[in-house]
Amino acid sequence: MLLSEEKRLLVLLKQGDIPAFQLIYQNYFNKIFSFCFKIFRSETECAEIVQNVFIALWEQREKIDEEKLFSSYLFGIAKNITYQALRTHLFRSAFWEHYVNAIEEFSDITQDEIYYNDLKIKLEQLIDQLPAKRKMIFRFSRFYGLTYKQIAEKLFISENTVDTQMRESIRYLKDSYNKLFEK
Repeated sequence: MLLSEEKRLLVLLKQGDIPAFQLIYQNYFNKIFSFCFKIFRSETECAEIVQNVFIALWEQREKIDEEKLFSSYLFGIAKNITYQALRTHLFRSAFWEHYVNAIEEFSDITQDEIYYNDLKIKLEQLIDQLPAKRKMIFRFSRFYGLTYKQIAEKLFISENTVDTQMRESIRYLKDSYNKLFEK
């Protein structure tokens, strides 16, 4: 297209002339599409970007300076829209990757939580099998954080008895627990 012809089209475009806009669209569509395709390699995305470039051109038509090189102006719009689309694409990709990783991590946490809860139930069942006094001593020590001295005072027994009962409880729980997982 001759420079004088392009200037005439730009003057008409600034005035809102649709046929002038269509001619500019036809003359620059393939060039802008090729520019976008070098970055995205997706015909669908490039077609959408090119449409957005020409929408922006129409919306900004009154700002066009017909004395300046129009292709530079149009490719400036194309560059900005293409890079914005690329940033959005990269953000979505990063977000999606983060989302997938979070789901996988959550899945692992959920499985770990299920496993933990299952083990906790089995441990409670084993504790319930302890003799009453031994069970009470074990719970005071492990669940309520009482010292052997505090337990002895509370139950009116010696610290030595508390120590012996705790060792017996732990030995029983270890043996029983190991037997559960030998199967």
